[in-house]
Amino acid sequence: MNANPEKYRYYPENPKKLELKEVLHKMRDLRYFYIFMIPAWIFWGSGAMAAVYTWFMDDSVIRTEEDVIGVVIYNAVILVGLGVIIGVYILVNLAFKNKNIRPAILRNIQKYIPETDESIFDKVQEDLYKGMPFLKNHNIGISENYIIGNLNLNGFNPVIIPRAEIVEVGYEIYEGDSYTIPYNGRVANVRSIYQNFKFVLRNGNVVTVQVNDKFKWNLALSALQAAGLKTVNVYKKNEVQK
Repeated sequence: MNANPEKYRYYPENPKKLELKEVLHKMRDLRYFYIFMIPAWIFWGSGAMAAVYTWFMDDSVIRTEEDVIGVVIYNAVILVGLGVIIGVYILVNLAFKNKNIRPAILRNIQKYIPETDESIFDKVQEDLYKGMPFLKNHNIGISENYIIGNLNLNGFNPVIIPRAEIVEVGYEIYEGDSYTIPYNGRVANVRSIYQNFKFVLRNGNVVTVQVNDKFKWNLALSALQAAGLKTVNVYKKNEVQK
């Protein structure tokens, strides 16, 4: 495998960036929101180009005081539009970041480890402050004692799994349909790569975590292996059992 999980080590100097809500926000997949905002950027960019053109108009075009006022108002509208777009980005990110999803996370954990109570959040936070060997958006997070994953492919439904409870991780990676997503400032057509990880726990329950990383399909697997977890190819395991 050519994936390098070392690139995604997360040891920021500012401890606030290791707070659970910050870590969860970094894991979110906001690509659909960015796609939704593309038309707004295109519309604003067209207007901004026209605004720049007004800076170079001479007296043959701008003849009256009303013309000057119109140009000033138009440029002010373009600046306000930029502020609105940036404001939307900030507000959406703050809304997601400050949303209290701890009750949902606790319910998710209790589905698989019923005896878990709210004290797990203090333990997880203490662990996160040590830094994380791996953290990537629309992927997974790995700390010294916990795995943070997502139970849904396209929505954000996180679960936290104590590493001490994990016996092995079954994985299945396969291709799906193609569709369009933003990538490095442009739009790209990609094929869905489904990455399912089945965390087998000591109590016999299985937590299925789904990864939505289209361009680094084997990165999560490499990160789990680098963390020392036993991984098993689900397809090959099924073939052996047959």
